[in-house]
Amino acid sequence: MHRMLLLLLLASATAFAPGPRYKEYCNGRFGFCVPYPADFRKERPADNGGGNEFTAPDGKATVFAWGMLALEEFGTPASYFNLASTDVQVTYKVLRPDGFIFSGIDKEGNIVYQKTVRRLINYFGDAGTPAYQHLRIRYPAAQKARYAAYCALIAKSL
Repeated sequence: MHRMLLLLLLASATAFAPGPRYKEYCNGRFGFCVPYPADFRKERPADNGGGNEFTAPDGKATVFAWGMLALEEFGTPASYFNLASTDVQVTYKVLRPDGFIFSGIDKEGNIVYQKTVRRLINYFGDAGTPAYQHLRIRYPAAQKARYAAYCALIAKSL
């Protein structure tokens, strides 16, 4: 009995432990859901339903989640990576047949971390439509410690 009570107390303490809290954004058009920091403000979504932007309370960090059809000019994740990382001095990258992850520094000195995957989605009844699903965060280098856990979460998402 005491052991059961102890386990219950430990489980409760873990459930209410302080730490990052997240909300979930789901994109019905491109068929994905991703986490974003709960204290971020959800901006006006794209008119075409392609995605959404979320802004930190201090206005310095932004999260972008969006999808797009995998058009021929972006035929491979490697070719799309080249376009997505154009304005970023890339310091880390992983290229896979189904997508990529990269991080680096943009022209303003902010850290950029992005994960992109290529998936077949059900797009207006066509279940085999290739699409890219993206999640990107941009934040000041001085806030690196604050967003490290979120970047690790991005790596596991999509």
